[in-house]
Amino acid sequence: MEVIRRSKQGFRFKVLKSFLWAGRNIQIGESIEDMPEPNATMLVINRKIEPILPEVSTYVCLKAIVLPGKVTKFEAGRMQRVEIRREDAFKLLLDGSVIPEDPNAWRPMNRRLRGGPDLSRQKQAALAKADLDQKLWEIGIRPKK
Repeated sequence: MEVIRRSKQGFRFKVLKSFLWAGRNIQIGESIEDMPEPNATMLVINRKIEPILPEVSTYVCLKAIVLPGKVTKFEAGRMQRVEIRREDAFKLLLDGSVIPEDPNAWRPMNRRLRGGPDLSRQKQAALAKADLDQKLWEIGIRPKK
């Protein structure tokens, strides 16, 4: 009996610069798998390896992003889901602006979304109330406590 494919396949990386790993010389152009996460992220940052990402994939924005375009700029707010090409996604992944929506995709430093309640509506309501209180204060009406 032999194992044809593992149920949880590791992330694949393409080697950009040769380096020594676990007593083995890894050559340019090779495809490697099963790299431990902190080491993989550091090698990606040092431009020795590059993750093999899909051509177009869906990502979740962790920060508001603005991408230049030929005619208009593309903008996305925090926690919005967007489809991004590989070249743009790679830069944004390393910057910490986006993470893949797919939980099985490679993420730098194994970043995850917190599973807690969404507090964005409560924060928006609090900001709107503070703005209204400020305007009322400026025209001389004191808001209730």
